[in-house]
Amino acid sequence: MPHPFSYCRICIIFPDPYKQIFELCLPIAFVGILVAIKGAVEDSDAFAPEEVAAKFPSNNDALKLFSFTDYVTALQAKRVCTASSDILPSFVGRRLSDDTANGRALEEASICEENLEGFAACTFGGVCDCAELVERPESTGCGGVFSSSAFGEFSVDELCPVFCGVCSEGEKVASPPASSEQSSGTTLCKDNLAESPSCTFAGLCECADLLARPESTGCGGVFASPGGEFPINDLCPLTCGVCSEGEEVALPPEAVGGQVPSEQSDGALLCQDRLGSSLACNFAGICDCADLVEMPESTGCGGKFESPFGDIPIDDECPLYCGVCKEGEPLPERKPTLSISGIVDGGYNWQVPFVKCDSRLCEEEGEDARGFCEYLALGVAPSTADDALGLKQAEAFRDFIYQRYPMLLDSTALPFDFEFVQIFESNAQVEAYVTSKEYGGDIPKLGLAVVFDGKTDPTINYDYAIRHNATGFNSPEDEGRPATLTTPPTDQLFESFARTDDESCPELVGGTPDLGPYGTSCTGRYAYNGFLTIQRLVHDFIIADSGAADAGYVVSEGGVAFVPFPSAAYVINGKQIQNLIDFRLSRFPPNLISSSQH
Repeated sequence: MPHPFSYCRICIIFPDPYKQIFELCLPIAFVGILVAIKGAVEDSDAFAPEEVAAKFPSNNDALKLFSFTDYVTALQAKRVCTASSDILPSFVGRRLSDDTANGRALEEASICEENLEGFAACTFGGVCDCAELVERPESTGCGGVFSSSAFGEFSVDELCPVFCGVCSEGEKVASPPASSEQSSGTTLCKDNLAESPSCTFAGLCECADLLARPESTGCGGVFASPGGEFPINDLCPLTCGVCSEGEEVALPPEAVGGQVPSEQSDGALLCQDRLGSSLACNFAGICDCADLVEMPESTGCGGKFESPFGDIPIDDECPLYCGVCKEGEPLPERKPTLSISGIVDGGYNWQVPFVKCDSRLCEEEGEDARGFCEYLALGVAPSTADDALGLKQAEAFRDFIYQRYPMLLDSTALPFDFEFVQIFESNAQVEAYVTSKEYGGDIPKLGLAVVFDGKTDPTINYDYAIRHNATGFNSPEDEGRPATLTTPPTDQLFESFARTDDESCPELVGGTPDLGPYGTSCTGRYAYNGFLTIQRLVHDFIIADSGAADAGYVVSEGGVAFVPFPSAAYVINGKQIQNLIDFRLSRFPPNLISSSQH
């Protein structure tokens, strides 16, 4: 059909004899433009089709849910403020603090314990369980290594010494002795690039590649990176001919990719800024104290810098700049970053909606942190005030919980003084409760609520609904904006274009909390907000209350794990763009004929 608006403009601009010529030429010109775009796209590397292989999930891909028993354990747990210093994993699996990174001796002995919690696979990848780490495709198991494209290879035995039987938990073990190279101050000539941040964080591990990069000025020059400038001869002394293979050379005065603090003759560190070796510099390129102090995320000297890795005390990173110490004076020790025991990374990947702790309130190590945690109740109600069957089931559900978990009735075993299971007379009363002004003050908040409906459909033996917080992120430290949605919307289907589970629930708005590695999975979100665990608890109750348990029906006490369906192979990038252009081209001939006949 012709386009009236276009033809009206043609009649005004062009005399009658030229109208049909213009009608013919305009679509032809447009087709020519699309053909030219298609030709450019087809041969472009940027739009080259990329095939994504089919994926068949294994046990390693399973989302393991917390059980209600885990919830009860979390409610009972003692919470204290603990030191969690700015730590990065070393290149052989041990964790490096400032002292070890700067060449100081390790303590002569330490206690045998798993080191995975402070390792990058846990901190950034959510792999925090040794059993899971050992089974990952990137792992060769106990006695072998875990290979990470971002952080290199790590000894599994050093990450998981207890799990792998290297030592017994709590056993006192000797720390690795300093190498002969370190003690003698010499080493054999070799390239050091593989141990540098350029390799670890940017994947630039070959000297030939480094020298060819535009950021490099070649042998004898420097490589410029967000973490600062690195002398290429220090990174690649063998390649650059500074020394010969097998030759014994003195260790460089600066650690590769980092800075060795100046020391007094007695070995004490001298006052200087530490920002150049911090996470803010290595990951965000903020390496100058003047820039750090002026950043919008910074509250200035004496305050903190808010980053994705947690709050960074500015005085610790910039003691010289901020006047904490003066040049030539001893460098003060870092104030430990405090977290709350049992809750890793400020609540990242925390699946317990009834315990929400705020480590920002910690002031000193060892401080009782239970007062910094908010404990929430579980609501139970019938659908209406006159729903007798719903009330009976609600009360039976409460009794089932207390019978299975009697410790919830022991006020001396819990850090709160209210009834954990709160009974309401109706769903309407639950609504009035959570919207009252006293909510969260004089009366405890609800983590979730279960409503039993015995009236709407008498043919259903157990008709229930689970109410949960749509904005209930499980760590106060994740507060980013009011009413941040952390639950999948219930009024629409999941993303129909999602090819994998972790694409099914993308962030709906900017600034949402990073819930954990399953934060963009709809199933994962239902695990974080407690829905799936409470649903399992309700079903356990139904099996018991209906007599099914007495008949031998049971669900594994080990709990339930979720795994995505297999996904077919597909092609991304250029193919879709080409198909879109082809589609538009296929639409033009009819339009062209239609126009010419008007």
